[in-house]
Amino acid sequence: MTVLAPAEDADRSSELDGRVRVRRCFSGRPAGLLKAGGAALRSGAPVTHVQHEAFLFGGPEAVPGFLGCLAMLRGGGAGPVVTMHQVVSPEKIDRSFTELHRVPIPAPLARAGMSTLQGSIGRIARRTIVHETAFAGTVRRSVVLPLGLSRGRSDATADSGTRPGVFPADFRAANGIGPGDFLVLCFGFVAPYKGLEAALTAAELAGPPVHLVVAGAEHPRLAGTHYLDGLERRFGATATFTGYVPEEDVSGWFQAADVALLAYPTAFSSSGVLALAVEHGVPALLSSALGELVGLPSRAGTSVEPSSLAERLRTLASRGTDLAELARWTSALSEGRSWRNVARRHLEIYEEVTNAQRAASRSQRA
Repeated sequence: MTVLAPAEDADRSSELDGRVRVRRCFSGRPAGLLKAGGAALRSGAPVTHVQHEAFLFGGPEAVPGFLGCLAMLRGGGAGPVVTMHQVVSPEKIDRSFTELHRVPIPAPLARAGMSTLQGSIGRIARRTIVHETAFAGTVRRSVVLPLGLSRGRSDATADSGTRPGVFPADFRAANGIGPGDFLVLCFGFVAPYKGLEAALTAAELAGPPVHLVVAGAEHPRLAGTHYLDGLERRFGATATFTGYVPEEDVSGWFQAADVALLAYPTAFSSSGVLALAVEHGVPALLSSALGELVGLPSRAGTSVEPSSLAERLRTLASRGTDLAELARWTSALSEGRSWRNVARRHLEIYEEVTNAQRAASRSQRA
């Protein structure tokens, strides 16, 4: 397997990780995607699997280069297979949506653009993968494969990802979390679409022992907006902001947390943070929108209206039956999501695409 990545470090243009070759060969600029497509064809791989995230990898200006890259791969007989990490029903794109996601174009134009992008991916790709069943109707001929889970809480406890000899209580203390604090964790890129203002306001209203931690760096697309700085200025007295979390501390934060909070006001993607919470056995409190997306009953979700969310956090902080029930619902999300099963299904898709391409090639030669 060869992984093509942006050339972030000129001194590490190529490296080997086990049997995986990582080549850093293209820039983050729109034209760089065409260069990535050319590198994929030169690798000789029969299938290229492209990862696409609409609000991270380049934004609207990257769309022409992205679609050109897909067309190049299809024409060159290298798939492609595309995983769409975000899927948006075009009818849901209105002014509130563009404001929430900091999309710098009018809503009608954004709606038309997203419809064109998602429709084009469905037409060009040999297979399109989405992570949730609810997205299958939006993208034509899509296959639903969930995010994989690599381990459960017992495994994560044995290898917590923290420094040797550091256990959750020590990790909490080292990061200013008191022994009686009810640690509510908001993890990942800091961005408006995660409902952090509502979460922080709710934690402020809830008061002790609720202690909210925002663990993560500012979303790359928000560079220069000082969005995270604004949150820290407003809520720094009542919440903890960690900034970028090194990989070795990721499991430490999840092991230390009492609950993971995902207060997304709308749901347009599967959540890697939710997958991490399930892996570590941490009860996950999801917004009603995200809970509905992953198939949880309404009582397992929460309103993101700050006063209602504050009351829910106070109830959970009592460590009563509500927290235990939330833990059971979270654990149920692990069913059928082992990486072994997800990886096997990916390999089956690659084989299907490869065989279809070979059959088409034989037909053309005949």
